[in-house]
Amino acid sequence: MHILSINWARPSICEDDFSSLKGCFDSEWLSQGKKVEQFEDYVATNSKRKYCVAVNSGSSALMSVLITLETSNTFEIIIPAMSFIFLSS
Repeated sequence: MHILSINWARPSICEDDFSSLKGCFDSEWLSQGKKVEQFEDYVATNSKRKYCVAVNSGSSALMSVLITLETSNTFEIIIPAMSFIFLSS
């Protein structure tokens, strides 16, 4: 039996991005530090917002949105068919 395999998230990383990532790995500052602050400042400036907070995952981002909106169990939240487990929990 042949099983069809679909690659949902093929990485596309150019040499400059790879070099930047390697610099973060080498510095041992992956989830905080000056690069994260620079990224947050860049996104805030370019989106014309006062603040930007970088988080570690899409699940953390969605949880932050739901907490910020003060949702309750009475809300209906519609999610896509292809998603991660957080959305349905």
